[in-house]
Amino acid sequence: TGRFASDPPGVMTFDEDVIVDGFQNDPSNRYGDYAQMTIDPVDGKTFWSIGEYFAGGTRKNQVGVFKLAPNFDTDAGVVSIDEPVSGALGDADTVKVTVRNFGNDTLVSIPVNYRIDDGTIVTDTIADTLTPLAFMQFAFTTTGDFSIVGKTYQITSWTSLDGDEDNSNDTAVSYVTHVFPNDIGVAEILSPESGSGLGLEPVEVRIENFGSADQWGFNVSYIINDTTPVTEMIDDTLPGLSSMNFVFDSAAGLSQIGTYEFTAYTSLTGDSVPDNDTASKTVVHAICQPGANCTEGDGIQRLELSNIINTSGCDPDGYGDYTDLVALVETGPYNDLIITTNYGNQHVRVWIDLNDNFTFENDEVMIPDEVIAPGENGGVFTKTLLLDIPYGAALGEHIMRVKTNWNANVPGDACQETEYGETEDYTVDISPTTGVAEQIREPNELRISNLGNNQFELSFIPVNIDETLIITVHNINGQKLIQNRVENQNGKYVFRFDMSYARPGMYLVRLGSSGFGKVKKIIVN
Repeated sequence: TGRFASDPPGVMTFDEDVIVDGFQNDPSNRYGDYAQMTIDPVDGKTFWSIGEYFAGGTRKNQVGVFKLAPNFDTDAGVVSIDEPVSGALGDADTVKVTVRNFGNDTLVSIPVNYRIDDGTIVTDTIADTLTPLAFMQFAFTTTGDFSIVGKTYQITSWTSLDGDEDNSNDTAVSYVTHVFPNDIGVAEILSPESGSGLGLEPVEVRIENFGSADQWGFNVSYIINDTTPVTEMIDDTLPGLSSMNFVFDSAAGLSQIGTYEFTAYTSLTGDSVPDNDTASKTVVHAICQPGANCTEGDGIQRLELSNIINTSGCDPDGYGDYTDLVALVETGPYNDLIITTNYGNQHVRVWIDLNDNFTFENDEVMIPDEVIAPGENGGVFTKTLLLDIPYGAALGEHIMRVKTNWNANVPGDACQETEYGETEDYTVDISPTTGVAEQIREPNELRISNLGNNQFELSFIPVNIDETLIITVHNINGQKLIQNRVENQNGKYVFRFDMSYARPGMYLVRLGSSGFGKVKKIIVN
């Protein structure tokens, strides 16, 4: 890319182009050497360049040649249409354009034209002299009619210079709208954003005045999941064809895990275009996924618990979701959790979400603090930790979080990020203390199919049980929405249930009895 010396400062006026594409990083720690760009001494205008790039594992060189100087002696064109612009237009508005001499010769008496839509062509002449590569702004003596409110006009302007050697740069086109005086709307919901750890969050919107008249004293509102609107008045003046950011005094409570549908809109008496009043946004409060750096071997390189062995290495951004892996455990101090790390002095804390509320609370800490290889640095270190599950713990499947931190205790907040370490989530299936043979009696997975329109079907094929089970569906606050008996029919448990009445978000489905349970997450849209 490049520019002429006479071009506006700070602007590359030539379109960017590519000499050659590499498709591989430099495998060394050096920048590609031996790069040069120089001017051809024959014409003083042609650029020659050479530089390294990488493709297929080897260094390559590419020679590029290009010229930014004018190619023709006689060459002029309209580069922009400067006036009118969208706003409160009339029936006699001045049309103003910028013309450039693209050639090597000085030009005089350049014919220039414009047309509105498919109307009559207006022709005028620039009498002033235009030197090579120079710009000139020119106002036509004949005005234009842009008087229809709400209409968008196409303006086309071009030069018609005798002997012009390049007609590809003669013409410019612009579109202008005679806007309504009264037209405002919410253009965008700026905040809140999706994430974890949400609570009382500010609601910020960008309000656009699409009209030409100044506006003040109008209302703006937001709604979450079809609840009662929050409405506030804007007293500040919003000039025509401008925008403003507005933060509601009333914040949004998003502490519950789930999906929130935001709608924001303006209310202006006499608004001419109600179609642009409203903006929408989906905000998801998800289970936190705290990040950490595990690239040097920190964190959980391998985890073993009961029937699962997971060699994960360093997960992206220090978080791994392995909730599809179900470890069969039992109540009491009978569960060996074996962790391997590749860097010493790793502190470990473990939670099990026993109340299935998507958070890890103080009374759900199963291992408060253990240290693997204290005082050590790099290396391979393995330690067996005792996962002691209370005898009164809720049986069935729950999410387990294992979190490490280098050289310091793991924070009590399971969502807090640390500089070094790792976080991994699993599922544990808790059974009473009956021995390994009993733990593995029901290895099959609970399956839930989304049939569309928030209709779901549960299915489970048992190995050894045939008793009547109970299905329960809980929201993220632990409230029970569904409870029903499910009979074993022809060796299979099947149950269809309707969630169309429920708010969008995440729910926990449990199928089981007092001594057995399977848990699955579902999303209601």
